[in-house]
Amino acid sequence: MKIRDFVLACGLLLWGCGGDSNNTFAGNPGNNNPTQLTQTSNLISATPKETVTAQQLRASNVRSIEVMGALVDRADGIGNDAAEGSIIDTIWNLIKSELASYIVYDVKSSKITYTSHDFSGRAQTVTGLLVVPVGANNKNVSAPILSLQHPTLTLRQYSPSSQSLSLSNNELQYQIALFLASAGYIVVAADYPGLGDNRDFHPYSHPSLANSVLDLIDVSKAALPSDLTWNGQLYLMGFSEGGYATVVSARALQQRGTPPNGVAALDGPYSLSTTMRNIIITSGTSFPAAYFVPLMVAGYSPIYSSTVPVLAITSAFIPNPPGYTPSSTSYAQDLVNLTNGDHSSLEIDALARQAVPYTGPASVLSTAFRTDLGNTASQLVQTLAINDAYYNWQPTFPLRLIHNQDDDLVPVQNANLAAAAFAGQSNVTTDLYTFNSTALGSVHATSLPVATVLGFRYIDALAFPNR
Repeated sequence: MKIRDFVLACGLLLWGCGGDSNNTFAGNPGNNNPTQLTQTSNLISATPKETVTAQQLRASNVRSIEVMGALVDRADGIGNDAAEGSIIDTIWNLIKSELASYIVYDVKSSKITYTSHDFSGRAQTVTGLLVVPVGANNKNVSAPILSLQHPTLTLRQYSPSSQSLSLSNNELQYQIALFLASAGYIVVAADYPGLGDNRDFHPYSHPSLANSVLDLIDVSKAALPSDLTWNGQLYLMGFSEGGYATVVSARALQQRGTPPNGVAALDGPYSLSTTMRNIIITSGTSFPAAYFVPLMVAGYSPIYSSTVPVLAITSAFIPNPPGYTPSSTSYAQDLVNLTNGDHSSLEIDALARQAVPYTGPASVLSTAFRTDLGNTASQLVQTLAINDAYYNWQPTFPLRLIHNQDDDLVPVQNANLAAAAFAGQSNVTTDLYTFNSTALGSVHATSLPVATVLGFRYIDALAFPNR
């Protein structure tokens, strides 16, 4: 199937599977460069998870999909599990049909526990996933590394290292990692701080995400089996927040003198200071992802509140709404507490909508915060600007910006502004596709399978040009 035919087929099939969803589905402060460049990572443990044969992978199913916090789970007892299972099967079967010819190897997955470093250089123990191809008849395999950055998650149980095919609780990103390894890649997928086993705050869409990504790449080389050799090539791919993490991680690799061989950035929020800021300011009550505002404030406050006072939790959010009884010290703290990896996007969204009056995702923000957000000269907006993924650098490696022109949560202007910032670089290209199903609750979330296949095709043409 040609890739553009796949986009069309995906749109037609998903439209028939519930496109009219009624929300059933659920660096140092001031320095935008991650501290990975001056720190050392350490492998703590590599715990085997499972071995999956190529035959099993071809017959596999997916239990759940969580992207941009939107959760569809065929067995969680929330909403219509049968309908959600049908949507999941449609998406997975389309991906399998597109990638089936690449399934070559059996694969082994492991949970990697390792030392990384937060924005300030403090050591932190984090987790991630490693999936490797297994050579037939014990023959040695030489393979490139593909680092897969996952989209926004609000529930740690769906982190890449927490999944297992044999336990029937596998989320789509884990299953994609298995497929990519079967295609001949050493696949690594960081859980990120605040997810997986880590209980620190999650630096949502912040360049320090690169620390856990680069450190996992480094430590995984020491966890490879003796019959598997890294061929020296490194590729990165990620969707949504994972697209942002992919670009800032690629930048960090380039800055340390080890640029990747190719990068596919998929529908990411690269433009925090312009595009995503405007989303916060202008979105109304129908915007389906109000939870991303508390996630971003909770992720930026520990990093910048000492230098940007309005980012302090007590300053960033509104006081207790009329009649609201906080579970902790305040409505603001309750919002932050729901971003700790143990709560769904639906819970965060529901609490955000208790703001009075609720007119959109900005309703949870204080008057001072909203005033600063509307002022491009404010310290707040300037802080967002230095954290734009394209801020003050030029890629030297092949980079493809893949973005849905109909994206409703992470608009295509993110890719357009990144492309403009990288203008004149022949190694930077764009692929702007069109796809408008809302089967997963939003066009953005439902774009994941299309973007993933487009991204993989781009990477694979670089890694295996004769395939």
